[in-house]
Amino acid sequence: MIVKYDTEKLNKLICDLSSLLGISISFLDRDFCALTECKSQEGFCATIQSSKKGKELCVSSDAAILGKCTKTLKFESHICHAGLCDAAMPIIKNGEIVGYIIMGRIRTDIDETEIARRNAWFGENTRNIIKNYRELSYFTPDRIESLRSLLSYVIFDSAIEIEQDELITRATEYINANIQNDLSVSLLCSKLGASKNVLYKCFDEFYGMTLGEYITVRRISKAKELLEKTNDPVYLVAEKVGIGNYTYFCRLFSKQVGISPLKYRKSIKSNH
Repeated sequence: MIVKYDTEKLNKLICDLSSLLGISISFLDRDFCALTECKSQEGFCATIQSSKKGKELCVSSDAAILGKCTKTLKFESHICHAGLCDAAMPIIKNGEIVGYIIMGRIRTDIDETEIARRNAWFGENTRNIIKNYRELSYFTPDRIESLRSLLSYVIFDSAIEIEQDELITRATEYINANIQNDLSVSLLCSKLGASKNVLYKCFDEFYGMTLGEYITVRRISKAKELLEKTNDPVYLVAEKVGIGNYTYFCRLFSKQVGISPLKYRKSIKSNH
């Protein structure tokens, strides 16, 4: 089963909704790769994330709510470390999960005293955080439910298609089964009996990314799974996903996820 994303249309839909509603919205494909993200570059969350600690806390909150959603396969929400509502939901089409939505920067009924307490570590900047908090869009539970319904059943019908392609199916199955091994283009071409240009075209058409980008996404996705479910040291996790250079792995993981492998593991453990 192949899911084909109209990334241009998805980006417009997501960004239009984010701008209209005043909240942050991200769309992730089935492998948890962010295809489009619309997040405010100013205001409450931007202020929080301007610090290293704030950025790490936000990444941990996203990972926690997405982890819960992937386990229940239902709409899930929680109040994040800063006092806002974060929510995640699977997008299901024709009985198949085709992606995930993460929503944030949503103000609920938490009062300003609690917001100040949660963000006291920010020091004098707390005053600015409270000011920005008052400017956030307010959502009742009913309004959040309406948004969930809209996103799930209407918006993505015209932007996501399920297709089956024999070459892509074989390619992704081989990559997933050999994620710890060499996955050079020449090797894949040999194993799949396809030319480099054909493989490149297939991945661009079906995933909207290059073959190399897809392999990286799968390796980081597998690394996240190993960090969550095992106690393997990070260097061994790197080897198990086919990245022998520990330093390069940590740098790549941090670039893709937003925090280091060790901090990701700690954040997941602390939320269980």
